[in-house]
Amino acid sequence: MLKKQSVINAQQNSQNAAESARTSSPPSTPSTSWYLVHTKPRQEDTALINLEQQGYMCYLPKLQIERIRRHKAKVVIEPMFPRYLFIQ
Repeated sequence: MLKKQSVINAQQNSQNAAESARTSSPPSTPSTSWYLVHTKPRQEDTALINLEQQGYMCYLPKLQIERIRRHKAKVVIEPMFPRYLFIQ
């Protein structure tokens, strides 16, 4: 039962993924080029901070997911695409 609720909550939260992004969403103009950056495992936030300090515009979409750990449900915020972020 709890597992079904987790799936439902994850689906609902995926609809709000753009709202949970750390930076603004990428513009839809064709004149700008976006690149995909492959990061070290679980180092997306560190890479995001370092790249923003260097003057790059970055986008890291995140999701709120309900995980079950030790028989308890816990809401965590995770990247939508683990090990990847977008950079302009």
